Amino acid sequence: MLHERCSSRIVNFSGLKTSYKVNIPFPPLPLPAMPLYIRQLPGTKGVLIKKESYPKNSVLLNPSATLRYIYIRCIESCESAQVNHILIYDTKESKMHTIPYDPTLLEPTLSLYRGLEDLRIIEGPDGRILFTATSIHGTKNMNSEILMGFFDKDLKKIEHLQALDFGERPIKNVCPFIWNSRVCLLDALRMKIYQVDNEDNENRKDEFTIQFLKDIAGGQGGLRGSTSPVHLYGNTWGYIVHDIIFNDNARHVTQLSYYHHWIEMDMERAAITFISAPFWISHWGIEFVSGLVRREDGSFDIYYGVNDQVPMRCTTTLGDLRVGK
Repeated sequence: MLHERCSSRIVNFSGLKTSYKVNIPFPPLPLPAMPLYIRQLPGTKGVLIKKESYPKNSVLLNPSATLRYIYIRCIESCESAQVNHILIYDTKESKMHTIPYDPTLLEPTLSLYRGLEDLRIIEGPDGRILFTATSIHGTKNMNSEILMGFFDKDLKKIEHLQALDFGERPIKNVCPFIWNSRVCLLDALRMKIYQVDNEDNENRKDEFTIQFLKDIAGGQGGLRGSTSPVHLYGNTWGYIVHDIIFNDNARHVTQLSYYHHWIEMDMERAAITFISAPFWISHWGIEFVSGLVRREDGSFDIYYGVNDQVPMRCTTTLGDLRVGK
């Protein structure tokens, strides 16, 4: 594991403008005014897997995690497709599980991109590893949709998988979490919380149904969901969102720059109570935050992918995440 202690830095961007919607009844917490002063988040940063250990013809990216398990997305370059496989690392047993792409779980497709993308994993109330994922061929609609499922106990295969109907498409980056012993979903972009009901039908197969729970107030739309929320204290939960700055570079990996915000929310009232100043972690460019774990010592592990080809982790503190303007 590579570890590097990084100090805080400031990046200036001038001449940028932004706008946002006001949510009632709670007054919005404004994002820092433009021009942006984007700081680098202090913390210990390291690569999860070195490139020489990657599977053949593959890249690794966009990890998420629980306290015990780490998911890493694996994209294999085949002759006519980019195929997504699932890697699950058990930190307790020091064992890597590989769950290959199973075309029978999804609709047939000739698309370049195949399989499940960007899983967010949680440990469910019954101990199973549940996840949400995105796929463009999860249903016959052939559009970006959220699917939910769980693995078998030996982490050899996906035991159940189904698309979730939110009543609108396309949709992605909806993140699961456990609240009041129930599975819930956070859609940070549309600022909504859903509850997932999981019932056995007559064939003993688990089926997920979702119901709208709450609108999130006190913030503003347009910030894309990055991580599942984690419990901080009382009714307060925290999570990370992101936005993107575009430039005129022709290549995708240099055309986008991601910046992030730490958000705190009163879960009972579904009201945002704090939005941090924007930050980046270790790479100014494509830096996709996809996982967040609060450790037993109170520190936080942030999981993220760099340039769509390197899975990384940053260990930081609540104090560093909560830096304001």
